[in-house]
Amino acid sequence: MNNYNNKETKNIKNNCFKFDVKKKSISDSNIKMETKTTNKMSMISHNIKKRKHPNDVFITPVELAKKLIKFHNNNDDELIWLDPFKNNGSFYNNFPDENPKDWCEILLGMDFFKYEHKVDIISSNPPYSMLDDVLEKTYQICRKEFGYLIGMRNLTTRRIEIANKNGFFIKSMFITKVFRFYGMSVYVVFSKEINVNLVQFDRTVWKENGKNKWDKKKNNK
Repeated sequence: MNNYNNKETKNIKNNCFKFDVKKKSISDSNIKMETKTTNKMSMISHNIKKRKHPNDVFITPVELAKKLIKFHNNNDDELIWLDPFKNNGSFYNNFPDENPKDWCEILLGMDFFKYEHKVDIISSNPPYSMLDDVLEKTYQICRKEFGYLIGMRNLTTRRIEIANKNGFFIKSMFITKVFRFYGMSVYVVFSKEINVNLVQFDRTVWKENGKNKWDKKKNNK
């Protein structure tokens, strides 16, 4: 009887050991897969940032452009609309017919950065590689609000703060996925008609101990 129990106990231990080894193997495999995926995404991001010849021509699907345009309040048929990067006209061709509208497109000889007219609403899909320059130009000529379809990673706290300093605050955000666009995209509308952002944020680098990495450097100065 005792021999049988000892044998059974030994078998149970062996089975448990085998199961644990198998479980550990699966866990290790998952970790390796996640690490590989993370490294791949990091490499893609690095290559995009460091590329010498950016490919900024990504066509916005027409039906998506129609949906995004509706995020703007067109309560006045005298408001001037502008599409700074017309391309195939996904945005421009679907602006309200009753409003005056204009467009720019560098491929057609109309450079947005040389555009001098004041407009009320800007709506488009800008080139990500020149986003800071695009935003700076937008602040100069836009009187009411603008909406841009950009990558989620491009909506940084620094850019939000600069927009705020120029009198524009986040009015609405629409997160979506566009085929062949890198990562998730967001259509963000900045408006001069409000004085607070729809979203809240800070620029603290949070850590588990409640201190951020800059605290130590500040204390040592």
